[in-house]
Amino acid sequence: MGPVRDARGGRAPTLGRPTWATVSLAVLVLLSAACAPAPAEPTGAAPNGLNASLDIGHISLTWEVSPDVTGGYDLEARVAGGPWLDMPHAVTATASYSPHTNRVDHSFRVRSAATANGPAGAWSQPVSIFYVDLVLPVVRIDTTEGAPVADTETYVRGGFRIDPNGSGYDGYSGTMGIRGRGNTTWEYPKKPYRVKLDAASPIMGIAAERDWVLLANYIEESQLRTYAAMELSRATEMAYTPTVRHVEVVFNGRYDGVYLLTQHTEVGSDRVDIARMGPGDTADEAVTGGYLLEIDQRLEWNDEPGFRTSRGVPIVVKDPEPMVDQQLSYIRGRISEFETALFGAGFADPLTGFRPYVHMESFIDHYLVQEVTRNEDAFWSSTYLTKDRGEDGFRFGPVWDFDRSLGSNHNIETSPQGWWARTRGPWMPRALEDPTFVGQMVQRWDELKPVFTSIANGLVPTGDALRPAVDNDAARWRYLLHRTDQPTFVRDWLLARIAWMDDQFH
Repeated sequence: MGPVRDARGGRAPTLGRPTWATVSLAVLVLLSAACAPAPAEPTGAAPNGLNASLDIGHISLTWEVSPDVTGGYDLEARVAGGPWLDMPHAVTATASYSPHTNRVDHSFRVRSAATANGPAGAWSQPVSIFYVDLVLPVVRIDTTEGAPVADTETYVRGGFRIDPNGSGYDGYSGTMGIRGRGNTTWEYPKKPYRVKLDAASPIMGIAAERDWVLLANYIEESQLRTYAAMELSRATEMAYTPTVRHVEVVFNGRYDGVYLLTQHTEVGSDRVDIARMGPGDTADEAVTGGYLLEIDQRLEWNDEPGFRTSRGVPIVVKDPEPMVDQQLSYIRGRISEFETALFGAGFADPLTGFRPYVHMESFIDHYLVQEVTRNEDAFWSSTYLTKDRGEDGFRFGPVWDFDRSLGSNHNIETSPQGWWARTRGPWMPRALEDPTFVGQMVQRWDELKPVFTSIANGLVPTGDALRPAVDNDAARWRYLLHRTDQPTFVRDWLLARIAWMDDQFH
């Protein structure tokens, strides 16, 4: 076995044991020689509070140090339920353990070491931790006293830190509140989170804000689908597309897998850039915007502010928040006018039909992104639109929520053929009855097709770069289906989808 050094720099003898770890030691508690009492006899009691925390390249171990222990501590480890293996010498208070085996559980136990004054003490209760070699930037979340995040309403206090891990991004360290987020996604074992920093800060090259989201993508193990959809949206140059960054999350020392760190969809100069409304904006031009709205069939389930249109479209008002009666009345009336024009006899008239009520370019671009990805949630939920102050029409976007897209619906493969988004809800099917609208859409498709194709072809290199982290994630969450060809599958599916849509348009 190679040499192991303690905190005093001493060299332990080579004992011929298997090379299973490299250990470095650090003194956690130092007693002043001038004030220390005479050494006490070891009590033999098992140490308390043994804790293991995942760090980059090693596992950090701490425990409660007793002043009665004079000879240090023995530490043992075992890998994946194998035999216990001991350190070649006693440790003082903390240990740093560097595993040789990746993506398996490591267990540890500690006891007071034998001395001339007494035998070794009892072993502590073992502690286990799943070890992975972290390869992406690391988001480390440490809640106060290790408190769990129990629901999607209650913020838990803690620290939020980013270790670039060689990525080239700037690091970050600050305090925050964290809670769960999502609807169905919150019910999965791998949890998504909403983070509110105490102070606005830029994160990993994204403009400064307080509100951030960690998307778990539990049912989307490639970790490419939401990323690809955001790239497709960005190519259309819609007013706002969230920026996403792949990270690995360590939560209270526990590896939680690959996440997408991104911006929370909200009104702001670097996010959804529309007028911010207050309770006093109730008349004249002030009441005309800005509104951030979401089509969400969970309107009644979640008891959110909003309404259903005469055609049954569920509209959740995300901003202003809180909303006053005059604002609700205005936006409800404006959408009613849009629907009346859309389903009226003269709906295709460019002046008196539905066109003055909607920003046509955003309507088409948003639809094409939803359709080319075959997003299961298109026009059902997570479909945003805005109404800015002084503007006549609604704008569609930003896009959101693509874990059920690009050939996958919760591990069920979907066909790259067949219309989808245009069949969801009443608005798009009716608009497609307008030949002029269809012609405008086909023209826009011809502009975007080569860009979409280029994005598709770039997915394999991106996926290959992510593969070690994706394998970490798959090992942590024990997916029933773990496909090593996911990048190729997503690319080929998207290329086939583009080809099929092109045939339909022409």
